[in-house]
Amino acid sequence: PSPPAPPPPRMVFPRMAASSWSLRRLGASLLFLFCLGHALVPPSARSLRARLVKPRPASGGSGGGGLDGEPDDEITLPDEDWRAFRARLIAMEKAAGASSGGAPATDSGAAVDQETSSSWAYESPLIEQGSVLLGGSQHAVGFGLNQQYFHKCVILVLQHDKSFTKGIILNRPTPKRTPDGFRLWYGGDVCGLNLSPMGQEFVCLHSLDQAQAREFSEEVVQGIYSTSLDDARTMVQQGIASKEDFWLFVGYAGWGPEQLQGELDRGSWHLAAADSTIVLQQLLEESSRDPNDHSDVGMHTWTELMRAIGRDDDARPRIFPDQMLREWYREHLAGEEVLSEDLDGSLASNVQEGVSSTSTGTSKRPTSTQTLDLKGRILRSTIPSAFLLSQQYLHKSLVLVIADTEDMSIGVVLNRPSASEVQFQSTGLRRRLNLGGEQAIGSIQMLLFHRLSGLADTSQPVGDSGLWQISVAQADVAMRSGRAEVEDFLCMTGVCAWPRRSLHDDIAAGKFSIVDSPSTALAWDEIFRISVCGDERDNGVEIWRMAETLGCQDTSSLDAAGQQREALADDALLEFARYFLHFTGEEEG
Repeated sequence: PSPPAPPPPRMVFPRMAASSWSLRRLGASLLFLFCLGHALVPPSARSLRARLVKPRPASGGSGGGGLDGEPDDEITLPDEDWRAFRARLIAMEKAAGASSGGAPATDSGAAVDQETSSSWAYESPLIEQGSVLLGGSQHAVGFGLNQQYFHKCVILVLQHDKSFTKGIILNRPTPKRTPDGFRLWYGGDVCGLNLSPMGQEFVCLHSLDQAQAREFSEEVVQGIYSTSLDDARTMVQQGIASKEDFWLFVGYAGWGPEQLQGELDRGSWHLAAADSTIVLQQLLEESSRDPNDHSDVGMHTWTELMRAIGRDDDARPRIFPDQMLREWYREHLAGEEVLSEDLDGSLASNVQEGVSSTSTGTSKRPTSTQTLDLKGRILRSTIPSAFLLSQQYLHKSLVLVIADTEDMSIGVVLNRPSASEVQFQSTGLRRRLNLGGEQAIGSIQMLLFHRLSGLADTSQPVGDSGLWQISVAQADVAMRSGRAEVEDFLCMTGVCAWPRRSLHDDIAAGKFSIVDSPSTALAWDEIFRISVCGDERDNGVEIWRMAETLGCQDTSSLDAAGQQREALADDALLEFARYFLHFTGEEEG
């Protein structure tokens, strides 16, 4: 008989040597198992940018082994979250590349820090609770012209699912406090500080790890917890914590289904993962800064985190949006203030959206115009400008009011030419298209105005302004019959709309003044000439500057700060023209 078959060989797993080959194999195998088991990392994650952050003091626990240039034989994850696991795999891959003689795989070209570190940060494609959003640096417009609080912001994602994503801005501390001494931080524009008290929402972050504190809290990410303002007060009253242990955020940023992913795809944000040590350290540094110093307003924190994920080249100053962020902070968050507390426990601020807390100049405020019919009136925006942080097209504007009722006031801006042109089909003649306002006018694509009394039989007078409104068809007939030339018409797209007599309130607040005797006070020939196509000065910039001059006013009454603010408003108006009216300028802001 044949001898019995030998038993199958026993598989022996020897300790792996710390060679570059074995390290790469280990890292690749673990990364494959992680992707397979959790189905979280898309193919693009294989080239995630990462840089180890130099160690900072952290509470509890030690840094993970294997990141100090002498990797451990095995990886254990006793209390680490998967984000830390990914960071370690990335670091191992970089260490393997360096030990094999290749150049370190860092985006900035610098060597990977091989010191033992418990802190990490890397760019990630995964939106999840605990992710960090950094205000993007690659899109053209950015947040300079609107929502300036998002410029160079750092957002911690508190919630993410298929239907909703919620986060809070971490680097916008304010000098304001609650009546019982909690310092306020601006968390976002939804349910935020500038809304009515009934609409505000609060969240407190802390790093208290004891069991009593956890009973009142929810873990956002390892080492960072959230709780309500009421529970924070309870913990203080029970001696579990002090007020200084909490960061109280008012408001949040929110996104609907797939909205944030779309913004990421357009370059509006950089998405990163960072451990709690880094996040808490940045919060502590923000807390220690003078809130009345408007030179930084949280931009240093953004810069540090951008550099931590290897975005050194993108973490540069951007003069215009940086200045606009400082102005937004000065206008909305600056000034020490103890907020009043309503009976329901909500907080009320004296700061209102669009109203400066400090004066940079003087302007004469007219009496109420509530009983005055504004139709046919021409308004001029005043100084100091009320249109720096939003609606920049109304800075240095001349506005013709074409309707004024109890429910709505409607006007068109006369001096906002665009780079677009309109061509009349029957004659082939072209005319520059002007921006009348941001609001669409239903199915009407264009409004036409003229000053020819000879066309009164086919036109409607606009109050006592001396202007007439005519349809496109009637204007075409007039040009074909020789009764008018194309230069006789102002072509407008869009209108300005003010609900429920709010335009009257704006006039009373000094945002606009009524132009007396507009037929002689305004340069009507110039207003119509800025719409000429093919003009010898038609290089975009010259036409725009001429239009801007039509709305200018003397700024000599303003102090130095007020004049600087007006100069910034001029820059914002030009940026608006570049990006939305397609004019080009000599230099970028």
